[in-house]
Amino acid sequence: MYSAIDSLSSLVENSNRTGRKIFKDWVRKWMLDKCPLPCNETGIYAARCCGLLHQQVSESDLTADKKAKEIYYVWGKGGAKFLQDTIDNSNKKDSVIAVKIEELVWDFRRGMADCIDEINKAGNGE
Repeated sequence: MYSAIDSLSSLVENSNRTGRKIFKDWVRKWMLDKCPLPCNETGIYAARCCGLLHQQVSESDLTADKKAKEIYYVWGKGGAKFLQDTIDNSNKKDSVIAVKIEELVWDFRRGMADCIDEINKAGNGE
């Protein structure tokens, strides 16, 4: 999913901005503005950047420097609230956020569909 966001955000970008900026702007516009998650675009970028995508760990340079919260994932019947309550009662409460992976994936899918619809409308002169 992070690779798909990276690729899609780069494909729809029409300027010479950096990958970080276009990735975060795409996440904010197409995912978070429509379907808020407990994390922000910097946290999602941190999870992509040197975290899960490259090293298969949830910590990245951005989380280590306290510029983003580390994302801990739950899935299936696991509840993000239970995990977040556990995090909040630990020494990581200011540096970690719980996210249900299905919600993150669905928000990406919705954002991707909306983005592609807008591209199609622009191509058809709408």
